[in-house]
Amino acid sequence: MIQSDLAPLLRAAAAPLLAAVAACAASEDKQILAEIERGDIVVTANGPATPLPATATYDYAPGSTIVLADNRFDSFAIEGELRGALERQLRERGFGRGPRSRAQFLLGYRVASADSAVLTDAVEDFGMRPRFQSQDRPLQRGALLLVLSDAQTRDVVWRGAIEGAIDPTHTEKERRDRIETAVALLLDRL
Repeated sequence: MIQSDLAPLLRAAAAPLLAAVAACAASEDKQILAEIERGDIVVTANGPATPLPATATYDYAPGSTIVLADNRFDSFAIEGELRGALERQLRERGFGRGPRSRAQFLLGYRVASADSAVLTDAVEDFGMRPRFQSQDRPLQRGALLLVLSDAQTRDVVWRGAIEGAIDPTHTEKERRDRIETAVALLLDRL
């Protein structure tokens, strides 16, 4: 009896909090979109040459990591936030994570916190064969690189990068929101 009396009160109390959380996320989305428009954040994507299936399985490629040369980054937190965002966004697009032995695709990721990270090196670290021209270029600090390959052939079928979206000066909440938005922006180009 008491629980049913409290339920409407709890829903009413939770509504402003949920609205505030949604507003913060929308605010961060707007911020990133404004930064893209100004050229502060650069989004690039190549491929796929043929349409991907509506549903597919993937696993993470070996060598997927956060390259840390900056102790302001909490690599474990960022990696967890990134994998969480990837799994949510890929699930929305019909991709489910499965064991590597049965995966159709391998997904490699790299967050570069050093200006010395190079795109081709990252792709090769994933054990993938580059397919696109001009892959041998430096990645800016804060760049998020995603590379999707055929799990059997290891040929790259899609590649996307967003440079400038992840910065150690952001708060934990800003970073989490920006990672979610960056992943969505990249995967929208898949």
